[in-house]
Parts: sequence; structure tokens; C-alpha cells
Amino acid sequence: MSSQTYRRQPAKRVFAPAFRDANHQFTSSDEENAPQFLLLPTGEKVNRVHICGTLIETGTESDDFAWGTVEGPSGENYSLNAGRFQEAAQQVLRIAEPPIMVAVTGKARVNNNGYSTIQATHISPVTDADYDIWVKHTGRDTINRIKTTLAGDTPESDLVRDVYGDGDRYSEQLKKYRDLSLNALNNTLDEILAATDPDD
Repeated sequence: MSSQTYRRQPAKRVFAPAFRDANHQFTSSDEENAPQFLLLPTGEKVNRVHICGTLIETGTESDDFAWGTVEGPSGENYSLNAGRFQEAAQQVLRIAEPPIMVAVTGKARVNNNGYSTIQATHISPVTDADYDIWVKHTGRDTINRIKTTLAGDTPESDLVRDVYGDGDRYSEQLKKYRDLSLNALNNTLDEILAATDPDD
């Protein structure tokens, strides 16, 4: 039995379309308890994610399992769940009254149907200002990931091309993520300016 220990992975910000399109999960090594990662099409591996959006629906499937759907800035959704080992997040999903704006931190996973999902460990309400800050950072992170992946400057650059392709279709996919990021940043800036407009 291995005695290898692993540090907790940082939570990465990611927009819903890039997270939804991610379907390749892998471990960092063959060691027992090695972290599991989800490979984003934008070219970065993530173990934990931090997202913001509107919790639009919740539900339960058993006494120790709850789920939710969070709508991101693009109008596309994240799926999340919490089981018996995520009691705090599960309780939030049970008592929440959608719609409510939330921040969610959790592990990125691929479920049995091959779809990406967030195993939520922490869910909390956020303000509009918190949300705007998250959008700004997530947009910049996404654009930077695309740049470094296209330049071949990350350890996952080759893997992401093997998994998601390296032709025109993949280039269009990256362009979609880039445009989404730019639109989200512009919309957030417009909202900030409107909120501070003395004539509003």
C-alpha cells in the first residue's frame, strides 16, 4: 500500500460550455489515492473547480444524495451533486429556494453517462459584485488557457489535441470559448458601468 500523499489541488475557474464539453478524466499517476483530473478542451487539467451562477433547480434522489443545476453567464448550465460525504453542500441543495445566485466549489468528475459534473463541497450565496469579479477572472483565465495551449506551452497541450482533435473543428471550438469569454467580460463591464452611471 502506497504512503504517497498529495496536496489539495487548487480550484480553477471555468465557464459552463468548456466544462460541459470536457469528457476525459484521468489520474496523475498509478499511485493509490492519486488525484483525478478532468481535461478541459481549452487545455488545462482540473481537479477542483470554482464556479458562480444562478441555482435554477434542485432535487433529491435519496436520503443522502441531492443535485442542482447552475446557470452560467452564457445561459448554459453546470450540473452538480452532493452525496453523503458532502453533507454541507447537500444540506444547501435541500433547503435552497431557486433562483438564487451562488458560488460552488467542488471536484470535477465525469459521471457514468459520460457527462461532466461537479461534486459540490461548498455552496454559498454571492452578491452581484462577487459574480462580476468571478466573470472577469474566469474570462481572463479562459483566454490565457487557449493562448498557451495553441502555443504548445502546457504539459497538456499534446494530450488535449489527442483527446479533442487538432483540426478546423477544434479551432472553431476554441474560438467559441474565446468569444464567449470576451462577451461575458464586455457584458459584465456594461453592467458595472450602468450600476455606477449617475444618470441611471
